[in-house]
Amino acid sequence: MRMAEGSLGRVVRDRGLLVVVDGRVVESARVTSMSSCLPLGGCEAEVEVEVERGAGSVREVVIGEPYRLGDARVGLRRLVVGGLVEDVGRGDRSGLRRCWRVRDRWMRLLDQELASLPGWWLLSDAGSLGVGADANRSATSVDVDGRSVYRPGGGLRWTAGKALGLLLAVAGVRVVWLVDRGRLDRVLERDVVLSGRLRGVLSLLAEDHGLVLRWDERHGVVEVGVRGHRGRRVSYPLGGDERRRPRWSVVSGGVSGRSVRGVCRSSGWRVESTFELRRGWDPGLEGLADDQYDPETSDDFTSVSSVFRRWVLNEDGAYSGAPYGLPAYDLSALFDDERVGACSLRFRAPLTRDTDGDPLPVLVEVSEDGGLRWRVVADRLLLRDRAGVDLTGLLAGSDYLAAARAGTVRCRVTARLDSPRAVEAVRWWGNAFTGVHEDVVFDAGRRFVFARVDRTSRFWSRVRSGARVAAERDDRERMRRWLLERLEGGASASRVRLEASGRETWLRPGDRLCVGALGGRTVLCERVGWSAGAGRAVRSVIEGRLEGVR
Repeated sequence: MRMAEGSLGRVVRDRGLLVVVDGRVVESARVTSMSSCLPLGGCEAEVEVEVERGAGSVREVVIGEPYRLGDARVGLRRLVVGGLVEDVGRGDRSGLRRCWRVRDRWMRLLDQELASLPGWWLLSDAGSLGVGADANRSATSVDVDGRSVYRPGGGLRWTAGKALGLLLAVAGVRVVWLVDRGRLDRVLERDVVLSGRLRGVLSLLAEDHGLVLRWDERHGVVEVGVRGHRGRRVSYPLGGDERRRPRWSVVSGGVSGRSVRGVCRSSGWRVESTFELRRGWDPGLEGLADDQYDPETSDDFTSVSSVFRRWVLNEDGAYSGAPYGLPAYDLSALFDDERVGACSLRFRAPLTRDTDGDPLPVLVEVSEDGGLRWRVVADRLLLRDRAGVDLTGLLAGSDYLAAARAGTVRCRVTARLDSPRAVEAVRWWGNAFTGVHEDVVFDAGRRFVFARVDRTSRFWSRVRSGARVAAERDDRERMRRWLLERLEGGASASRVRLEASGRETWLRPGDRLCVGALGGRTVLCERVGWSAGAGRAVRSVIEGRLEGVR
C-alpha cells in the first residue's frame, strides 16, 4: 500500500504520535482518539489517514510515542500494535482521507471465537467448565509451551487460577500472575460455558473473582492482577517540566459522604410449582353446538377461539373482571416477596431433572373426571403472553369436549416461574449512623442464582427424599461476600469522570491516580483515553472510582 511518508525525525520534532503502516511512517496520519478499560485491558484507537486510489489491504498499523535516546537515536514507545484495521468511514468527499479503527493484538484476540483459537484442542470438546456435581477438571496437567495446564476430562473442581490458565493457554498467550495464591485457589461457583468469544468467558471469570487483565505489548504477555489493589500508583509531578503536568477537572462525580451503603442486585428467584389453571374463556359461550368450535365450520370462530382451549393462571389479574370472574394468582406468596405484584409471566422448564440429569420439559396434565385421574398432554401449546396453555389438540377427542361441557375438566402445569423483582443484598461500609451516606448500586445481572422447588410442586417430596435431583441454589451468602469484597476493594467510592487538556498516553486502566482537584484522593482508573475535537484540541478523559471513601 503506497502512502505519503515522512521521516521519523520530523515526527519526533512535532512531538505528536507516530503512525506506521506496514513498516512505513505515514506523516499525514492523525490519531483522533484512543481508549482502554477494565477488566480485560487492550487498546483501541481511531486514525485519520490519507490513502491513494487502488490501495491494497493493510496488514499492520503501529501507533507509538517517539522519544530521543541519550545518543541522539530515536526510540518508539508502542501504544497500539494492530493487525486488524476497520474502515469506519467519516472521511472527506474525495474518499481518499479515511477513518480507521485500530485494535491492538490483545483486543483482536479477545474478539475471536473460542473454536477458532490455536489451543481449542485443549478443551476436549467440553461444553463447559463444570461446578458442583458437574465438576470436570482433570487430575493431571499437560505441558503447553513450558507451562502446566489442566484440561476438562475428570471429576475435580475448577479454581479461578486453573480455569484462567487454561483459557489463556487456549488463546496462545503467556501470563504473568500478580495475584496471591489464595484468590487463585478459589473454587468456581458457576459453570463457565465454553462458547462464544474469548472476551465473554474471560470477563465472567475476571468479574466473579475481582481480577483484571492487562496486555503488555512490549513483552507480549498478559498480566493478571487484583481489581483495585497493587495498581501502579501515580502522583504529580512526574519529573521533568512541572509546568507540563495536566490539570484534571472533575466533570461529574465526587464525594457525597463518609459512609457507604452498598446494594447488590441480581436476577430474581426461580420457583418451581404445580399450578392449577382455570378456564380462560367466557363461560357464556359454552352452550353452542359442537361445530361452532371448529374453525372450518364455525359462523364466528374468532369469538369462540379460546373456549375449552385456553387455560390460564391469571397471575396478572386480566381475567378477574367480567365475563371471566377468576381470582388472581398470588405471586407474592409464591416468591415470598411482597414487592412482587400482579404481572404477566411465562411458564419455564422446571428445576427438577430427569433420571439422566437433564432438564424436564414443562409438564401439562389434564383430568376429565374432576381430578381423580390425570394424564400428561403432549399436544399442547404454551402461551407466550402469560402463564397458560392452549389445548386445541384435545378438542378432536369427544371425551374431552363432553367433559369440558360438563365442567369436570381440570388442568395443571408443573413448571417454573421467574420473579420480575431482583434479589438484593445490602452491606454498609463506615458508620451507618452518621446520617449522611452514599448509595452505591451494583447490578450483578445473572451472576448469582436463586432457585427452589416449592412444596406445592408434585416433585417436591421426591426431591427432598433424594429420589429426584433439582437445580436448586441459594446464592444469598455468596452475594453478600461478593458485595463486601467490592466495598473493601474501593469500589464503594463515588464514580468520577475527570478531564484535562492534552494527550496523557502514559495512563492505563488499573492505575491509581492522586488528583489535587479531589483533595488528594486516589482515583482507580477503569477507563482511560483521549480524543481530538473538531478544532484539534486534545482532551484526556478518565472514568473510575474514588478510593478511600469510608
